[in-house]
Amino acid sequence: RDPLDQTKYMTQGFFPMVMPMEDSTFRTWAGNLKKYNIVGGTLKDSSGNAIYKVENNQQLINSTAKDLWSNATTGTDHSLINSGGAWNKIPVPSTAQETVDAISNINSERKVYILDGSSLKKVTPEKLATNFTGTGALTGSYTVNQRLALLNYLGYKATFPATATQTTLTNSEIAPLAVNPVSPYRFLGGVIHSTPLMVTKESTVSSNNAVGTREEYTVYGSMEGGLHIVDSSTGKEKAVFVPQEILSNQYDTLANGDSKGVGSLTGIAYGVDAPWVADNTFKVQTTTSNGTAATKYIANKMNIYGGLRMGGKAIYGLDILNPTSPELLFNITPTTTGFSRLAQIWSKPTVAEIRVKGVRTKVLIFGGGYDADAYEKPATSFTEPSSTYGNALYVVEAKTGALIWMSSSDTSGIADSYKKTTRNDLKYSVVGQPVVRDYDADGLTDMIYFADLGGQIFRVDLNNNNQMSKTTDTNIAVRVQTLAKLRTTDTTPFVPRFYDRLSTAVFDDGQNRFVLVTAGSGNRSFPL
Repeated sequence: RDPLDQTKYMTQGFFPMVMPMEDSTFRTWAGNLKKYNIVGGTLKDSSGNAIYKVENNQQLINSTAKDLWSNATTGTDHSLINSGGAWNKIPVPSTAQETVDAISNINSERKVYILDGSSLKKVTPEKLATNFTGTGALTGSYTVNQRLALLNYLGYKATFPATATQTTLTNSEIAPLAVNPVSPYRFLGGVIHSTPLMVTKESTVSSNNAVGTREEYTVYGSMEGGLHIVDSSTGKEKAVFVPQEILSNQYDTLANGDSKGVGSLTGIAYGVDAPWVADNTFKVQTTTSNGTAATKYIANKMNIYGGLRMGGKAIYGLDILNPTSPELLFNITPTTTGFSRLAQIWSKPTVAEIRVKGVRTKVLIFGGGYDADAYEKPATSFTEPSSTYGNALYVVEAKTGALIWMSSSDTSGIADSYKKTTRNDLKYSVVGQPVVRDYDADGLTDMIYFADLGGQIFRVDLNNNNQMSKTTDTNIAVRVQTLAKLRTTDTTPFVPRFYDRLSTAVFDDGQNRFVLVTAGSGNRSFPL
């Protein structure tokens, strides 16, 4: 959808790619993100070649369909995972200007950011030295392997130390490693569930509805562990954020695509694999030239929010108004006070407005997430859990991540009663994105609908009129109501699991107005 007009579709679209490997010892799979024109509902290149073709009754990726971000030469097989796309627009240092996708040279710098303390910090070879004390020094505790993995991610090919006992990595040891390679050293993991997100920074629209040049950015996550911010026009990566969970759980995949594990790091790694959402607002400037009026939309806020899916238990808020230098709004983990039930965030948080203590407040509404420990057990030994983590619904302030309200069967750890509603049957993972409804058209959310993996559907009733006082703390929720309990009580229970967002619609039968709530179920953990 068009970020400036949700009633319209974009004329260009994205093609996420992943290349599965039959060797199960690999930690991650290669991937790419490519951009094409949308013509007649089909992705096509600038010459009209569709991305798919049929040969011998098999649908294949068309080797002649050159993506819009590619600078590849004539004769290149454009169906290859590492041909064109975002892969070749990652700026990494090299000793010679590339002849294809000329973006890497001796002056190229990849802008990599990590969470260090309470803020994002830019990673450079100098800062990765354990004895660096200059401006922007990393204050967190990072192993030598993590530092060398980040050095690889910057585009310098450095092997991990032969001995695991090495605890320091001095400037003199970093210097000979941070040498520009002859060929650009880059790797991009598969793009699977992290739907590309379009964020507009600036756009001009004339009085005849003609749209001028737009400055827009595409945000997506990939399996190697980065959340990428790229120029939507050129595909060039402007910055990449590596969450703390990635450094803890899969730093080896940052180094290269051939990792088969280091030490205790084994098994498939998922990286940043969840879809994110944007809160994008604008200031408007109108000018007139030769009788033609033009309206310029200039972003004054470009905030993005999301989790990691199976890459870790966390949710982040980032300010990307300056795409080359993102800033941290907040990060929430299970150790954050009030969020002990948090699990893996699989879906987008819902951006909404409610009244809190007399003030209209932008909030994020999200479920507690997916409990992999409970639902990813081998199918042969699986028994339906009686309770799981992720069994909560959260409402937080969008700017700071501060908890406004939550509901769960376990609300311990939250001292203020107005910040919680205990619901004994809310004891299963809430994975899908919550749905909100504004029934009186005042711009404030009145009801929240959500479902869980225990076959239950819930409705939360809010009362914004109860929040008129600016001095009195009041629970934002009137009640949490169970709409459906579809879990059977047999010895081997049938439990319809609701992984996805509910759908709601309002109808009028002539006398009464009612809401239809539709849910689709399945077993995504064991689809067979």
